[in-house]
Amino acid sequence: MSDIEIFEEQKDCWYKGEKYSVRDNGAVMRHALEGKKPRKLDNIWTFGKSAKNGYLFIAGVQVHRIVATAFHGEAPSNQHIVDHTDTNRQNNRPSNLHWVTRLDNTILNPITRKKIEYLTGMRIEDVLADISVLKNTGLSQDFSWMCSVSQEEADKSLKMWQKWSSEPSIIKRNHRMETERRVDRFLLKNSQIRQNPIKGVPAYALNPYERPLDQVEPEDMVNDIEVPSMESRTPGVLLYDWNPDGDFPLCPGPGHSLEDYLANIEKGSVIYRNDYNHEIIVVEAGLSVSGDALMVKGIDEKAFHHNIVMRIFLKDNLFAHKRYPFSESSGQDKYYTLGLGKAWTEGDCFDDYCMHVSPDWLTTNQ
Repeated sequence: MSDIEIFEEQKDCWYKGEKYSVRDNGAVMRHALEGKKPRKLDNIWTFGKSAKNGYLFIAGVQVHRIVATAFHGEAPSNQHIVDHTDTNRQNNRPSNLHWVTRLDNTILNPITRKKIEYLTGMRIEDVLADISVLKNTGLSQDFSWMCSVSQEEADKSLKMWQKWSSEPSIIKRNHRMETERRVDRFLLKNSQIRQNPIKGVPAYALNPYERPLDQVEPEDMVNDIEVPSMESRTPGVLLYDWNPDGDFPLCPGPGHSLEDYLANIEKGSVIYRNDYNHEIIVVEAGLSVSGDALMVKGIDEKAFHHNIVMRIFLKDNLFAHKRYPFSESSGQDKYYTLGLGKAWTEGDCFDDYCMHVSPDWLTTNQ
């Protein structure tokens, strides 16, 4: 059974004059128009086709808005947009979607929130408490719409922000906090500091920030940043796009082989732990068919997506480490198998539609 057939609840809705059936796994089916010949995409279940901006579409219509309409009702106003809780634009399960205002979305987005804080020299809570301060900060055209936001709307967004930021829930916070740390690192390393002309506090002028706000998502900034490899605090370990650093207790150290590393790995052993009480527990490990990579399937119970695949290869006599989290075990199994250089015969899986990066990372030592 394919992932598109795995669901618990199905609902019907109308969106932009079309009738859809929608499943709680994020799949949609457009109905044929009454009395009309079925179109190419009618009566077919699909997760949608990925566009350049990362969203999934069916016949030019955003799938996430169809799913949100079916399970959460119509948008409260024409100013509301759909927010992806885990910031994954292709995870269109109803539990991952909710309607928010443009202001709410700007605040929840760590990139746009930080830009406002840098431009004003104020915490976002203080900006929302007195939204009128934005009228005197010389905001760029992208932010000019915020000058017309009423204090009443700002107060509602402030309550939403306070509730969200105080929740112990890891659904948003794990991914967004990690994104914020990476944005901070990018700011410190690549930004040109200028003085805010109003308050005289440091602010940052970043080219990636110059795009229109409605086109900015955390992944946009992450994908714009060329995250270099860096040596871990663990001797012999090189990290590729891996944050935070931590301990790799099974690594044999510099000058050893992948076979030596594999010899240290047993099912149930801890291959990685960090200072935030996260651990990756080994489920399975093996050398690729070509012998140039060590693949590890693991579990991080405290992560939102706890199914992990690691690729380890030798680079300048160090063990380079890459990892990727998967929504479901079927995706983990598939890409672990492909990383080994073996054939996968079980067909498509949900994670095929949700990966933020190209699967090439599983088969390349760069």
